[in-house]
Amino acid sequence: MNQAIAIQDLQRFLEGYRKFTVQRTDLRLHEFKARFEHVGDAFQSLKSLGRELERQHAPRFNLFHLLGVAGDEVNTHSAVLADLLNPEGHHGQGFLFLETFLDHLQRRFPGFPKPQGGVASVRWVVDKEKVTDFGNIDLVVESPDFKLLLVIENKVKTKEREFQLRRYAAWMERRTDYPPEGKALIFLTPEGREPETHEGAKVFPLSYYKDIAQWLETSVGGVEAPRVRQTIVQYLEVVKTLCKEATTMSTTDYETAVINYLAQKENLGMAFEIADIFWKVLDRLQIKFWRTLERKVREKLDNVEGWRVEALQDDKDLLKKQSGIINLDPVANMPRRHLRLEIQQEADGNTLYFGVLWSEETKQPPQLKEVAQLRSALEEQGYDTKHSPEWWLGGKRVPWHLRGKEWCVRIVENDALEEEMADMFVALFKSTKALIESANQALSKLK
Repeated sequence: MNQAIAIQDLQRFLEGYRKFTVQRTDLRLHEFKARFEHVGDAFQSLKSLGRELERQHAPRFNLFHLLGVAGDEVNTHSAVLADLLNPEGHHGQGFLFLETFLDHLQRRFPGFPKPQGGVASVRWVVDKEKVTDFGNIDLVVESPDFKLLLVIENKVKTKEREFQLRRYAAWMERRTDYPPEGKALIFLTPEGREPETHEGAKVFPLSYYKDIAQWLETSVGGVEAPRVRQTIVQYLEVVKTLCKEATTMSTTDYETAVINYLAQKENLGMAFEIADIFWKVLDRLQIKFWRTLERKVREKLDNVEGWRVEALQDDKDLLKKQSGIINLDPVANMPRRHLRLEIQQEADGNTLYFGVLWSEETKQPPQLKEVAQLRSALEEQGYDTKHSPEWWLGGKRVPWHLRGKEWCVRIVENDALEEEMADMFVALFKSTKALIESANQALSKLK
């Protein structure tokens, strides 16, 4: 009897503790939501301020960035510099930019060639991509009257070619119509680094972020045409971002305001709580993406005779980097080593890669005619067959940033990304199925 009462007391205690735990959890969740709404209201106010700044100043609007040409060495940077340095350029400001450029160089480098007279008093010739026996030179600025010859080698993202600066110096030496003291070889890069191929030739290193930016900031005040002035301002923004030094004022102000708000005593705990939980939110979205993608691939391919869709079963494995998540394997009379299709998560954990690979992931498949035909077909469809890991016959990176803001929002909204990825995978399979089967059949005959 006493034992039965004791058991009932224990059951009542456990039930009471369970209810207490549920109530405590509900209370914590209620408090969290209340504080989150408070923080959310503040963020909305800051965003409204940011939108007003955007409306009035549009600091992120930049044609160079919108057109995707901000990093184009030849068609953007060399072209802009050539036009500005040319007194007859489309800018219509005469000698303004050339004069301020030469003034900047003379202040920057003691002993830099100096025009003997007014810049505007003589003829100047500016050539872009000048073809010579020593290579194509990015910019050549010369004044036959002043006996002044400037060669500018422009390197935004590309590397120097073999003996490149030495070759250009040799071309300048051949120009005997200019005296040695009237010649200058300029090496222009985002950071203003020294060249590697000058082989002892005298070179003046210039920086986009310091020298070109300072030159343009000095010049823009003298520009009379509004559209030229606006273009120079936008180009200046691009110049500064070449060294990742620029941020827009609206972004800076917004971030500063958010930091100041979250750093307050009453908000700091909430910031830590959100930060601790947020990674689990990203994990959940990533798992949802892979499971939805698996379902869609199965719906489209599960009934294909002779092939089997396989996927990792443990959700924790879906979060691993450089892991093959979804495979499409042949099952009809296939040897252990064969060709298959795969979607994997790359080593950075942020990008997807899919294509056709050899199941022995250490080396290339045997060189057979059927394998070569499959590789050629993949190359024709735009798959990378040369720079992939050697056991991939051909693959393609998907330009999505997994766990990034845009990706997360789209995953929450609908299944469009998973549908798009599944369609790409299925299209690859249908276009290569016969070739893969033929190659696998030939491979199966090898010992």
